[in-house]
Amino acid sequence: GCNGAFERFYGVTEQDVVGRTDDDLDTAANADFFRSTDRMVMETGESRRFEELVTAVDGKTLLLDVVKSPFRSATGAILGVVGIGRDITALRERENLLRVTLERQRLAAAVFECAGEGIVITDTEGRIVEVNEAFRRLSGYAEAEILGRRVAELMVDGVEGNALAAIEAALARDGTWTGEVRARRKDGTEYDQRSSVATVRDPEGGLTNYVVLCTDVTELKRSRERLEFLAYYDELTGLPNRTLLRD
Repeated sequence: GCNGAFERFYGVTEQDVVGRTDDDLDTAANADFFRSTDRMVMETGESRRFEELVTAVDGKTLLLDVVKSPFRSATGAILGVVGIGRDITALRERENLLRVTLERQRLAAAVFECAGEGIVITDTEGRIVEVNEAFRRLSGYAEAEILGRRVAELMVDGVEGNALAAIEAALARDGTWTGEVRARRKDGTEYDQRSSVATVRDPEGGLTNYVVLCTDVTELKRSRERLEFLAYYDELTGLPNRTLLRD
């Protein structure tokens, strides 16, 4: 026999079930598992808990949390098995989704801390809410010293009005901005910083944060300037060479 919940799980009626075997109701693999768990309960005489996949008439697969117990006669002889099953398909899907989400968050956190570029996350007002290890090394600030400050405060003379307006316009239009700014470390030394800024939005499209990637390009710029000088000037005298004269 079976109850109404079992009928709904399989899409059958009790009349369809009585007298049938597991092979008549489900796949061969599932039927073998059902028989093995039934046998375990009858041989041990103890209740056991299992997770069982069942395949309904319409082909839908459900995951059931099942407790099987021996069904005994008045004299205590084991006559069969009583199984009580609960559909946990949706619950397991949520658990798997949560597990995947947590793993992605763990990986994202690892990438955030291990990235070679400095990473700064700000709120919508430009106040710093999180920085990674690379940025702490780049700026010389400890995390506690920099959280809550505006990114513009770390720039030399801040960001001028026209430049700031151009950055804000690019972010509003494209969601990103890339360029160079002059920045200052905690010890007062200045350096050229290559920055890429991107907006972060919620599912409804509302602005939630800005993410800034930072790289010190001071030495790179010096190397470029040196190469440009050597291309057009004599290294010994500093006088323009024939290439510059020709130009």
